[in-house]
Amino acid sequence: MPQTEPGDSPQTVTKMQTRSIGVKLLPRKVAYEHHPGHMGVTWKEEGERRFRGFRFDVLDLPEEVRKPEMWRSYLFDHTVRGVVVEDVNLEDATTRFPDKVLCKQWDATVENTATLKARTVPGEFGLYSFQPDKYVGAHNCVTWTISTVNGVLGPVLQEIPTGRIKLAVAVLQQIGARPAE
Repeated sequence: MPQTEPGDSPQTVTKMQTRSIGVKLLPRKVAYEHHPGHMGVTWKEEGERRFRGFRFDVLDLPEEVRKPEMWRSYLFDHTVRGVVVEDVNLEDATTRFPDKVLCKQWDATVENTATLKARTVPGEFGLYSFQPDKYVGAHNCVTWTISTVNGVLGPVLQEIPTGRIKLAVAVLQQIGARPAE
């Protein structure tokens, strides 16, 4: 919990206590049949929640593998440009599938949220692959999220070098993640 200073007003204390950093994970096949699943980072300060994620742009894939059912076969053996995004898809998933999205939050300081914002500016970032441990400089949404959160809060999440969504589900459940509902 953030420390308060003598003389802090109740409003200041309330605002300090509303800061948090977390992760949200949408398992495979929840959004649609061939959806690979997705994990991203969130933060909340002064009542407002923000979402960031790491993705690939479908237009960076060869035309013949742009359909969702082809992504897995291509991205296990190749890399494409990675992109940090304002994750409106993950935000939407927490509303559309609140009983399916796993959430885990940690208390955060002003410095934590400032560091997270600085590290998650939307734009191009490295390489994206469904097998990130095979390629230097590559991530997927799981490895990027875990690396980002641990880089800000310390080792709160177990590393998953392969970046498998199903392993991330198990790790989050072990540390008490709950559905968004």
